[in-house]
Amino acid sequence: MAKVKRNEAMGGADPTLLLTLPEVAHILRLRTSTMYHAGLRRSLPWITISRQLRMRRSDLDTWLDQQQASQRRRVERMRRAA
Repeated sequence: MAKVKRNEAMGGADPTLLLTLPEVAHILRLRTSTMYHAGLRRSLPWITISRQLRMRRSDLDTWLDQQQASQRRRVERMRRAA
């Protein structure tokens, strides 16, 4: 996993802070290559600046909340179907 230099980005103190791809990978504990492929598929709310992927910390938090809610709904549907 890539080393991340900006420790303040990890805490999410500033919700408008733009995170780099390695920083997002570090937060999600995923490989940088996994995050890059997710960015190419547009499955994450990336911003492209000069061909570089960036993401607001607040957008990452919102996306994580949406993913969690989606998984809960899926589990509930599976329980009802069983």
